[in-house]
Amino acid sequence: MANKAPGQSSWHTYRRLLGYTFAKWQYLLLASIALLTFSGLDALAVYLLGPFVDGAFVDKSFDDIKWIPVALLLVIIFRGIANFIGTYYIGYVGAYVIKALRQSMFGRLQYLPAKYFDHQVTGNLLSKFSYDVELVIGAASKSLRSLVEDSSKIVFLLVVMIINNWKLTLLFLVVAPLIALVVGYTSKLFRKFSTRMQQSVGKITHIVEESVAGHRIVKIFGGQEYEIHKFEHANARYIRNYLRKVMTKAASTPVIQMLVGFVLVAVLAIAARPAIASEESAGEFMAFIIAMMWILTPARKLTLVNEILQTGIAAGESVFELIDAEKEHALPGKKIGRCRGKIEYKEVCFKYASRKDKALECVSLDIQPGETVAFVGRSGSGKSTIVNVLPRFYDLDKGEILLDGMNISELDLDSLREQIALVSQEVVLFNDTIANNIAYAKGYASNDPRVVEAAKLARVLEFTDKLPDGLDSLAGENGVLLSGGQRQRIAIARAFLKDAPVLVLDEATSSLDTESEKFIQLALDVLQENRTTLIIAHRLSTIENADRVIVMDKGKIVETGRHHELLERNQIYADLYKMQTRSASMTEGVP
Repeated sequence: MANKAPGQSSWHTYRRLLGYTFAKWQYLLLASIALLTFSGLDALAVYLLGPFVDGAFVDKSFDDIKWIPVALLLVIIFRGIANFIGTYYIGYVGAYVIKALRQSMFGRLQYLPAKYFDHQVTGNLLSKFSYDVELVIGAASKSLRSLVEDSSKIVFLLVVMIINNWKLTLLFLVVAPLIALVVGYTSKLFRKFSTRMQQSVGKITHIVEESVAGHRIVKIFGGQEYEIHKFEHANARYIRNYLRKVMTKAASTPVIQMLVGFVLVAVLAIAARPAIASEESAGEFMAFIIAMMWILTPARKLTLVNEILQTGIAAGESVFELIDAEKEHALPGKKIGRCRGKIEYKEVCFKYASRKDKALECVSLDIQPGETVAFVGRSGSGKSTIVNVLPRFYDLDKGEILLDGMNISELDLDSLREQIALVSQEVVLFNDTIANNIAYAKGYASNDPRVVEAAKLARVLEFTDKLPDGLDSLAGENGVLLSGGQRQRIAIARAFLKDAPVLVLDEATSSLDTESEKFIQLALDVLQENRTTLIIAHRLSTIENADRVIVMDKGKIVETGRHHELLERNQIYADLYKMQTRSASMTEGVP
């Protein structure tokens, strides 16, 4: 799509949107028939006025036209029924399109690689689900309604005009090419301003999302005015593009209406000439004029549908950008049962797209089943990356990683990740019950023995037993209703329940107070038993009992050994340890 010309891209997007619309073709067909009937009955009502005027006011023969009021009454009744059916089922199709697009976007979102989220603003993603997808309904269904209803109404009314006076009708049609030129020019402007508006909404959503998530930081650092200024700038940008779009709409509609109006005046002037007036009756001329006046309304609505259509297409391009985003490379691979936990890194190289230097450079390492290995180093040394490539959050640039002798790139992705449990420093909890957070994605009930046992091992029951609803208590958004230690215990319980042979600990106790750390460290000691454990360590005092410590610097392994061995060597690890010990001593000495 990126290589196509703008016109081709818009047409391609519109065809895709119509694909979603025509998935419910039965309802669309029913709605179209109803709207065609509605438009035809409108034109029939206008046509019947001709013989009625001639019979009632010219010929004074009521017996010949007494059936017309009855016919008009039936037209009004069936017109209302047709309008209801058309409106409802067009709305039904539109609702289906929104549902299907949101489902497609969310489904794709779950399988996008980590690098996609590294370069995405959360507000832009949220805008696609809320703002953009709502605009798509304009191109997918509302525009179709107008095209069917208003176009057919114009056609039917033109038929009435031709029947009554075809010469004047030809004069009326002279304006059509000029209207097409105006609509074509405004289409480009509508699409351009609509795209800019969507980008502005994404920025606004992002600023609000950041402000809500970081409201404590905003308050403590006095950033309210700074945030207000940022929001004001983004809001003003949206308004600028909105007003440009309004100006385009405000200018195009009167121009089209004036073109039609000029023709209307010309028709009236010519129709008054004796040579023309003598060819038709008063009723026929009245029906012609009413039909011509009624055409102005659907003609005006058709000019507005261009705005709806272009806005919807611009929104559709944003929506399909997410739907078309490349999934993780999850080719069919070998499924495995429970692995032993032997891990081998062989000449592993990796570089983030946004950075110049390699995050990992020719790293080779063997980890035995059941071994606890800690990775330490300064910020940016590669200790987090070496763990993140194991579950294939990122694909390697070079080298390979083996799990029990099998290349992880050849394994089924779900099967690989089933072997790994994660407990991180920043615990992710969902706005659900504590039990459902422990049994995430497994669907176990809160009284399931497996959930209860995991909660017991992680010492979760020690605080949930004091809550009115126990394990059924709500955790709140990202665990806001719980303390840091309680959130961490739930994360550990989740790992207990998964019972994976490989465990990744991303400094699970670094942000806790001493008492909470003691409880959690006891739970982690139990969790690590008979598991291959990889620890990303920031506080070196927590890894003194690790089987091996891997010291990393600039993407390379620079030291390996046990805690006391590395201290005796008095190199990089010893320097890091002394620095942290001195910092801790100074902190404790502060009154």
